[in-house]
Amino acid sequence: MEAKLIDGAALAAQTKQEVSDRVRALKGRARSVHLTAILVGSTPAGELYAERQRQACQAVGVDYELRTLPPGVDERAVAGLIGSLNRDPSVTGIMLHLPLPQHLDATQLQYQIDPVKDVEGVNPANIGYVVYGTPSSRRARRWR
Repeated sequence: MEAKLIDGAALAAQTKQEVSDRVRALKGRARSVHLTAILVGSTPAGELYAERQRQACQAVGVDYELRTLPPGVDERAVAGLIGSLNRDPSVTGIMLHLPLPQHLDATQLQYQIDPVKDVEGVNPANIGYVVYGTPSSRRARRWR
Protein backbone atom coordinates (compact mmCIF):
# COMPACT_ATOMS: atom_id res chain seq x y z
CA MET A 1 0.00 0.00 0.00
CA GLU A 2 1.36 3.35 -1.02
CA ALA A 3 1.61 6.08 1.61
CA LYS A 4 -0.54 9.13 1.05
CA LEU A 5 0.61 12.53 2.20
CA ILE A 6 -2.15 14.46 3.96
CA ASP A 7 -2.17 18.24 3.90
CA GLY A 8 -3.33 18.95 7.45
CA ALA A 9 -3.67 22.70 6.95
CA ALA A 10 -5.85 22.26 3.86
CA LEU A 11 -7.97 19.62 5.58
CA ALA A 12 -8.41 21.88 8.62
CA ALA A 13 -9.41 24.83 6.43
CA GLN A 14 -11.91 22.69 4.54
CA THR A 15 -13.42 21.37 7.79
CA LYS A 16 -13.63 24.88 9.23
CA GLN A 17 -15.43 26.09 6.10
CA GLU A 18 -17.88 23.17 6.20
CA VAL A 19 -18.69 23.83 9.86
CA SER A 20 -19.12 27.54 9.17
CA ASP A 21 -21.48 26.76 6.27
CA ARG A 22 -23.55 24.39 8.43
CA VAL A 23 -23.77 26.91 11.28
CA ARG A 24 -24.83 29.64 8.85
CA ALA A 25 -27.49 27.32 7.36
CA LEU A 26 -28.85 26.53 10.81
CA LYS A 27 -28.97 30.20 11.73
CA GLY A 28 -30.79 30.83 8.46
CA ARG A 29 -33.47 28.45 9.73
CA ALA A 30 -33.60 30.33 13.08
CA ARG A 31 -31.56 27.66 14.87
CA SER A 32 -28.77 29.03 17.02
CA VAL A 33 -25.63 27.03 17.71
CA HIS A 34 -24.46 27.77 21.25
CA LEU A 35 -21.63 26.07 23.16
CA THR A 36 -21.40 26.58 26.90
CA ALA A 37 -18.15 25.45 28.49
CA ILE A 38 -17.64 24.95 32.21
CA LEU A 39 -14.26 25.70 33.77
CA VAL A 40 -13.80 24.86 37.46
CA GLY A 41 -10.98 26.80 39.04
CA SER A 42 -8.58 28.97 37.19
CA THR A 43 -5.23 28.00 35.75
CA PRO A 44 -3.34 29.81 33.00
CA ALA A 45 -3.50 26.68 30.80
CA GLY A 46 -7.25 26.26 31.36
CA GLU A 47 -7.94 29.90 30.65
CA LEU A 48 -5.81 29.81 27.49
CA TYR A 49 -7.62 26.71 26.25
CA ALA A 50 -11.00 28.33 26.92
CA GLU A 51 -9.93 31.48 25.09
CA ARG A 52 -8.78 29.46 22.07
CA GLN A 53 -12.05 27.58 22.18
CA ARG A 54 -13.93 30.89 22.16
CA GLN A 55 -11.90 32.09 19.18
CA ALA A 56 -12.50 28.85 17.26
CA CYS A 57 -16.25 29.11 17.90
CA GLN A 58 -16.31 32.73 16.85
CA ALA A 59 -14.45 31.90 13.63
CA VAL A 60 -17.23 29.54 12.51
CA GLY A 61 -20.20 31.49 13.91
CA VAL A 62 -20.90 29.39 17.01
CA ASP A 63 -22.06 31.37 20.05
CA TYR A 64 -19.77 30.67 23.00
CA GLU A 65 -20.19 31.13 26.72
CA LEU A 66 -17.71 30.23 29.45
CA ARG A 67 -19.04 29.53 32.92
CA THR A 68 -16.22 29.73 35.46
CA LEU A 69 -16.76 28.20 38.89
CA PRO A 70 -14.50 28.56 41.94
CA PRO A 71 -12.07 25.67 42.62
CA GLY A 72 -13.81 24.80 45.90
CA VAL A 73 -17.27 24.38 44.35
CA ASP A 74 -19.03 21.20 45.42
CA GLU A 75 -20.08 18.45 43.04
CA ARG A 76 -23.76 19.13 43.60
CA ALA A 77 -23.37 22.71 42.34
CA VAL A 78 -21.53 21.61 39.20
CA ALA A 79 -24.14 18.92 38.57
CA GLY A 80 -26.86 21.54 39.08
CA LEU A 81 -25.28 23.80 36.48
CA ILE A 82 -25.01 20.91 34.01
CA GLY A 83 -28.67 20.07 34.66
CA SER A 84 -29.77 23.64 34.01
CA LEU A 85 -27.74 23.74 30.77
CA ASN A 86 -29.28 20.42 29.73
CA ARG A 87 -32.74 21.97 30.13
CA ASP A 88 -31.87 25.28 28.45
CA PRO A 89 -33.08 25.09 24.83
CA SER A 90 -30.74 27.91 23.79
CA VAL A 91 -27.69 25.80 24.72
CA THR A 92 -26.92 23.27 21.99
CA GLY A 93 -23.56 22.05 23.28
CA ILE A 94 -21.92 21.56 26.68
CA MET A 95 -18.28 20.91 27.52
CA LEU A 96 -16.74 20.34 30.93
CA HIS A 97 -13.08 21.41 30.96
CA LEU A 98 -10.67 18.94 32.52
CA PRO A 99 -8.86 18.43 34.74
CA LEU A 100 -11.21 19.15 37.61
CA PRO A 101 -10.12 19.69 41.21
CA GLN A 102 -9.52 16.34 42.95
CA HIS A 103 -12.62 16.54 45.12
CA LEU A 104 -14.84 16.39 42.00
CA ASP A 105 -15.62 13.18 40.13
CA ALA A 106 -15.05 14.10 36.48
CA THR A 107 -16.56 10.88 35.13
CA GLN A 108 -19.79 11.24 37.08
CA LEU A 109 -20.14 14.88 36.05
CA GLN A 110 -19.45 14.14 32.39
CA TYR A 111 -22.06 11.38 32.45
CA GLN A 112 -24.66 13.97 33.46
CA ILE A 113 -24.28 15.93 30.22
CA ASP A 114 -27.25 15.27 27.94
CA PRO A 115 -26.00 13.02 25.11
CA VAL A 116 -27.49 15.43 22.54
CA LYS A 117 -25.49 18.33 23.99
CA ASP A 118 -22.31 16.34 24.68
CA VAL A 119 -19.81 17.92 22.27
CA GLU A 120 -16.94 15.69 23.38
CA GLY A 121 -18.81 12.40 23.24
CA VAL A 122 -18.03 11.53 26.88
CA ASN A 123 -21.52 10.42 27.90
CA PRO A 124 -21.67 6.60 27.83
CA ALA A 125 -24.60 6.75 25.39
CA ASN A 126 -22.45 8.62 22.88
CA ILE A 127 -19.55 6.24 23.36
CA GLY A 128 -21.93 3.41 22.49
CA TYR A 129 -23.18 5.26 19.41
CA VAL A 130 -19.60 5.64 18.21
CA VAL A 131 -18.79 1.97 18.83
CA TYR A 132 -21.88 0.84 16.91
CA GLY A 133 -21.70 3.58 14.28
CA THR A 134 -25.25 4.67 15.04
CA PRO A 135 -26.23 8.29 15.65
CA SER A 136 -28.66 9.14 18.42
CA SER A 137 -32.17 9.37 17.00
CA ARG A 138 -32.70 12.50 19.10
CA ARG A 139 -29.57 14.08 17.63
CA ALA A 140 -30.52 13.08 14.09
CA ARG A 141 -33.99 14.63 14.47
CA ARG A 142 -32.70 17.79 16.08
CA TRP A 143 -30.17 18.74 13.40
CA ARG A 144 -32.07 17.90 10.21
